Amino acid sequence: MRRSVLQMLLCLVFLVLSACDGDTSPASCTDGDGDGYGVGADCAGPDCDDDDAGCWEGACCEAVDCTDADGDGYGEGEDCDGPDCDDDDAGCWAGACCEAVDCIDADGDGHGEGEDCDGPDCDDDDAGCWEGACCEAVDCIDADGDGYGEGEDCDGPDCDDDDAGC
Repeated sequence: MRRSVLQMLLCLVFLVLSACDGDTSPASCTDGDGDGYGVGADCAGPDCDDDDAGCWEGACCEAVDCTDADGDGYGEGEDCDGPDCDDDDAGCWAGACCEAVDCIDADGDGHGEGEDCDGPDCDDDDAGCWEGACCEAVDCIDADGDGYGEGEDCDGPDCDDDDAGC
């Protein structure tokens, strides 16, 4: 009798231990290899190789220039998919659920067309290039971005540089 109770206890312990896979990653961190690096707000950082517990961004992978707390790929940096207006919600980024911004900006550098842009963008396919950074200088002082203002490259004089419609 004692022997069968002992065998049953050992079987129970074995079943409990075999049910645990050793992954102690936080619940809001998707981490395939259990090293604490992956996708999610509770991860220690991004994981470039989620099959190798000894490899993550900075340890054996090239660093990525994207500060992204919620792991959705949107945040701040050249390697992000674009800006993130809510870096606590992986389902929310600029253009997905945030207030609309008046800035048409294909490369996500903040420069483009619209009132909310940081300025005009002469190369909207290159996030490292915008007017003044790597493009030929344009001789047109134009506060409202309508092409009219002061300078040789303007379409003409602007009657009201605070109103793009004038």
